[in-house]
Amino acid sequence: MVETLSKDAIEQAIRLEGVSHPVVGLMDRFSPQMNAEASDFLRLSPKDPHSYLRGRSTFWLEALKKSEDFTLKPLEMISVGAKLYRVLPSPISTFEGGRLVPYFHRIIGATVAARFIQHLQGAEIERLFCYLLEPVRTSRKFEVDEKTVLSLRMRCDEIERGSQIIGNTIEALFQQKDPEYQRFERLLDWINDPFGNCSQQLVSVMAFIEGEIESI
Repeated sequence: MVETLSKDAIEQAIRLEGVSHPVVGLMDRFSPQMNAEASDFLRLSPKDPHSYLRGRSTFWLEALKKSEDFTLKPLEMISVGAKLYRVLPSPISTFEGGRLVPYFHRIIGATVAARFIQHLQGAEIERLFCYLLEPVRTSRKFEVDEKTVLSLRMRCDEIERGSQIIGNTIEALFQQKDPEYQRFERLLDWINDPFGNCSQQLVSVMAFIEGEIESI
């Protein structure tokens, strides 16, 4: 049976009703920095946005490292994405034209990476975190113990499952053609795109760590 989210649950997650997720709280706290950084990004419109964003948003990386425990289950992903959409200078046209998408992906990608390595320590974990933020082709293994591998696998599965459920929900909303809820489809697409990309990246990373592939 294909797992999907209910319309009421989606609406509550988007509206942040009763949501007390640590990442949502951090976005509240750091909204001025995010808005200013994203506004500069829009103003400059760099030709190579990924190179421009490299090394930026350090305030967010540090905040995530110091954050209290959090998970990224489907409704939590939606709330985090919906909150980020509210925080950024985000008239619809900037998303439809793709102008803010790289910055949106940067913040979500850092959030997923932080969840993936949460409470794990050591030089190899730090190298893994850096790889997730700025992937560069490598065949150098991440030297981590079996307990760490199990923790990473659990978190990879959590994020992969969450993104899949949101994807299933988007497809179900499209097929139902319910005008009341079709307005959610576009926002859910924007939210799930970076989570889906991160999920694929983590699946590849786990295949590499578990010895199924020789390089990533």
